[in-house]
Amino acid sequence: MPVAASAERRLKLLWTLFALCSLLIYLPALIMWLRIRVATGSGWLFADRDFINYWVGAQLARAGDLPTLFSYEAYYGHLQSLFGQGYPIHSWSYPPHYLFFIWPLSFLSFETALVAFETVTFALFVWSARRFQLRFSPELSPAWMAIAVFGFTLMMLATTQNGFLTAAAALLALSCMRERPLLAGLAIACLTIKPQTGLLLPVLLAMDRNWRAIGWSALFTVVLIGASAAVFGVGAWRDYFTDIVPYQQRVMFEWNGSFLLLMPNVFGSMRALKFLPEFALQVQTLVSAAVLVWCIVMWRRLTDPLDRAGVLLIGTFLGSPYSFAYDMGAMCVAAALLALRRARAGDTARALALGTAAIVPGVMLELGKSGLPVTPLVLLGALYALSTLPRAALTPGEH
Repeated sequence: MPVAASAERRLKLLWTLFALCSLLIYLPALIMWLRIRVATGSGWLFADRDFINYWVGAQLARAGDLPTLFSYEAYYGHLQSLFGQGYPIHSWSYPPHYLFFIWPLSFLSFETALVAFETVTFALFVWSARRFQLRFSPELSPAWMAIAVFGFTLMMLATTQNGFLTAAAALLALSCMRERPLLAGLAIACLTIKPQTGLLLPVLLAMDRNWRAIGWSALFTVVLIGASAAVFGVGAWRDYFTDIVPYQQRVMFEWNGSFLLLMPNVFGSMRALKFLPEFALQVQTLVSAAVLVWCIVMWRRLTDPLDRAGVLLIGTFLGSPYSFAYDMGAMCVAAALLALRRARAGDTARALALGTAAIVPGVMLELGKSGLPVTPLVLLGALYALSTLPRAALTPGEH
């Protein structure tokens, strides 16, 4: 069997097995999707997932009750008044301008809002992933890319997070940075609802001297923040920085739980392994600095735009101290395409390293439960695979 065919066969076998495992892992959540309902006398389904923050947050914003939304104590008390004293702890963690994105949910019932949100954001994710694939690697199969991100998709349906939305924005920004800087700037501004997902984008834009994209990003960000201050009040921003941000910091340092197993960085893995939070943060700081330098060196060397995008997205989740599996959709897409490209070249080791990075978000929680919070090692292997590409393997492309 030719080397290239063997590499592709191994990569596709890995992804096929992973897709089947994902079905088993997320089967209970898929069954729940057939029986969506909110609080009743016999309990609730999906009302204890992350989407409840978006729906209740939209309701509070529409009612003008921003002090309740931007106070952890008041907000959790409000959730208990809606769903009972036994309701699990939830908190609002987003800046005020995120309310623009979820405002329409306030006009819908919980069930309708959940289905609408996941459907619309998933459609945006599919469209942006296809655009990204056509822009950077039109010769590769979108079907196998879809199989690689299958686990991420199921995980998103189980967590009801907004990862489809942020992944779509990241992929759109990367696809449009040169030809359509205005659209890229708008997408980057949207990523400020979760700044950690675009951590390295400004560095890459500055290195490429892409001042138009930088300018549009800054303009749209100022517009979003200014509009949110005008609509929701300056007090919402004050409360966000004085209450919400400190609370999130306390969660990172003081809490334990399954959320640590969903963090793809060194900090989360070390905390899951019972290291002291202060020591874990010190190690993460060193890793973040090293990753930044490593990415800059690779961007100077690599010329192919897909390789550069992969470095950015993989490096982001190694370098960010605060990110989660459901934020990694864009990375899954880029890593899958890079893996397929290396497999076609007969490069089995790099294909499997990148292919594993593409699927790891979907199984991150299960690995952590098994005592194997190894995602940083997987991402490190993928970044190393890109950094050691031979010169002959590089495809000339734009900066």
